[in-house]
Amino acid sequence: MTLKTKLALVLLNAFVATILFYKASLGINSLLFASYSAVLFLILKKNDSYNRFFTILFVITGISLSLVPQTMSFVVYVILGLLITGSQSHAIRNTSYHLVQGLVDELIALPNLIPTSTTEKSTSQIDYKSYLPVLITLPVVVIFFVLYKSGNPIFDFYTNKIDFSFIEIGSILFFLIASYLSVAFLFGGNRLWIKSASNSFQYIKNNEQEVNPLEFKTFKTLIITLIVLLALFHLSDISGLLAIGIPEELTLSQFVHQGFWTLVSSIILSISMVLFFFRDQLSFHPDRKKLLLIANIWLALNVVLVLSTCFKNTYYILEYGLTYRRVTVYAFLVFCLLLITLCHLKIQRNYQISVFISKSFSVALIYTIILSLCPWDTVITQYNLSGISKQCDLDYLLTLQHNNAILYRYASTQKVNTLEKTKISRKIETSKKLHQNKKWTSWSLIEQIDNSIPLGL
Repeated sequence: MTLKTKLALVLLNAFVATILFYKASLGINSLLFASYSAVLFLILKKNDSYNRFFTILFVITGISLSLVPQTMSFVVYVILGLLITGSQSHAIRNTSYHLVQGLVDELIALPNLIPTSTTEKSTSQIDYKSYLPVLITLPVVVIFFVLYKSGNPIFDFYTNKIDFSFIEIGSILFFLIASYLSVAFLFGGNRLWIKSASNSFQYIKNNEQEVNPLEFKTFKTLIITLIVLLALFHLSDISGLLAIGIPEELTLSQFVHQGFWTLVSSIILSISMVLFFFRDQLSFHPDRKKLLLIANIWLALNVVLVLSTCFKNTYYILEYGLTYRRVTVYAFLVFCLLLITLCHLKIQRNYQISVFISKSFSVALIYTIILSLCPWDTVITQYNLSGISKQCDLDYLLTLQHNNAILYRYASTQKVNTLEKTKISRKIETSKKLHQNKKWTSWSLIEQIDNSIPLGL
């Protein structure tokens, strides 16, 4: 492909992005750009299976954003754009590698326009002299235009009526940035910025070397001691929940929230310790079965820790209702379970740590995509208004963005006091005003539903 063709495609892509996204919020523009990109990649014959896979996910996330625009979906959308960029290198089938390659490609985009093969170089030569007349003409015309405006009041009067308001500095800057990013998005992978291991190098090799006795004893002593400590922790937790109950000195909020991130950190640290000890020849120790049993007991107790934290979180939700913070807790805990499962598979099958990291990133990506497809504003609002929890914080629900239709139905059918009706009406009115000022590219299904309801209750 010649350099002229590449530049034309880059400018076309930047123009489409500017039309769709400049001064527009997320909505159907995400789906239109993803669909346009998929068709363009098909024309450019980017047929690598990884690139196709990420492009399909890109379109699916675009559909999600056109239905319910939310921050998590946008984050996934950006990550998939970087993965599409990085997967064009074909160097290795590794998702984390593609993300880093794509990120660096976008930051250092222009070298991707430089031809790498001899054939491409021969077809990419540009006769710069042919552009010389245009380059000379443009500045000279501008100079004479200014002189004529100054020398003739009538000419100045009529030329001042020409409306250039459609051209904004912001749109020009957006177009330039989009052009720069489009270079790597369309033609990334010409330069490999990071080195990677071979795909075949997945398993730990048995070098038949004797394991360091100190490392073996340290593993057994440390993990067994931690198993006892964690077992005592679980016993105190269970006895407190079932027999004694929550101490009077502690509120339910303190009981649930205190140390949550500390517990998550301890789970991550536990996984890291197991990975460290099983990084090399300890995986081939004569007492491998005993070592695996100790490690799996340790991992199983960490699973119990995750489940007990889930129980506390559920207990809090049944008392005070569902919030984004509670959803985040569940999301992290489920991801911890996935990491523990991958860690178990790693030590059972003697995978390299790099394989564990790659698989963990792939699982995290798929998991985040699944979470982003859920309309959380709707789920949280419907749950809290269902009466399952003992309390319902209406003021919190009023801070959520995409729940006007649900709140309207609730206020119309339930016994709601005048103050609450006024708050809901004000939220709906404010949302309608904001919706009227949005561009067509910001259209989304949930906003269409929310703003189709009548004013007044």
